[in-house]
Amino acid sequence: MAGQISKITQIGMVTADLDKMVKYYEEMLGVGPWTVVADTKKGIGAPATNTKVNGKRVDFDVKVAICMLDGFELEIIQPMDDKSIYAEHLKKHGEGVINHIAIVTPDNAKFREVMKANGIKSCQKGDVDPALGQSWDYYDGSQYFGTIFELHDKNPVPDDED
Repeated sequence: MAGQISKITQIGMVTADLDKMVKYYEEMLGVGPWTVVADTKKGIGAPATNTKVNGKRVDFDVKVAICMLDGFELEIIQPMDDKSIYAEHLKKHGEGVINHIAIVTPDNAKFREVMKANGIKSCQKGDVDPALGQSWDYYDGSQYFGTIFELHDKNPVPDDED
């Protein structure tokens, strides 16, 4: 079988206090600088649109910071309500545990077919700022791989699982 993942581009973690976790990364590990790319409660960043959680249309609030490390992205997400998989993950696993891994595939449609054939469904998805023309889609592969995979596509997110 041909490889379904050609590159890992990001590791995403969740926290109850983004500012505190960013401070720990900067002061203890020297990892930074960090950029807050979204804080939906404060109107920072373009909010995701057409968001779905487990197949149902849901709006949720998050605060997100990213740090680039040699072309690789660390992402910290603080759920600001209980509506997202981030909040669910935080409650179940605690802080700092890897929530998702963003990947590049040779063929996103083929990756989705492999996921579907193995009973792995999209657990959260949405469109980023239309000007960016990008969408994201999470596949919960934790039963096999211990993590969620994040795919990026051009808008809109395919509605293959709903």
